[in-house]
Amino acid sequence: MKIADIHIADGLHELYIQGRRFFLYKNKADVKLYDCICPHQGGSLHKNGEHICCEVHNWRFAPSSGESLNIKNMKLNSYRLFVDKNGDIFLDSKSVESIKNLAVSYTSDAKYNIAPPPY
Repeated sequence: MKIADIHIADGLHELYIQGRRFFLYKNKADVKLYDCICPHQGGSLHKNGEHICCEVHNWRFAPSSGESLNIKNMKLNSYRLFVDKNGDIFLDSKSVESIKNLAVSYTSDAKYNIAPPPY
């Protein structure tokens, strides 16, 4: 499933895939996709400068690795991506199936809508 192309600007972006919000992090050819749900207690995550932060306990995560900056051995849920020869960014098939099985959560501030939320 195509989610973006490599020409998307470097940095942290919010996007929707099948009605669910995610973070896409890009640094040159390095691309990562993360859930917008905190692995600690399920709080909603948001961008705060260069970090991903939880609204519940203010935990911060590094977009380059998904690792918590507050708690050792805590990482964001991530999904496998690949970039084809044309520069298109795709989810691998196992990641597509995982996303299809997730509960849907919505926000209104996403910059890139792959599949617009139903509201």
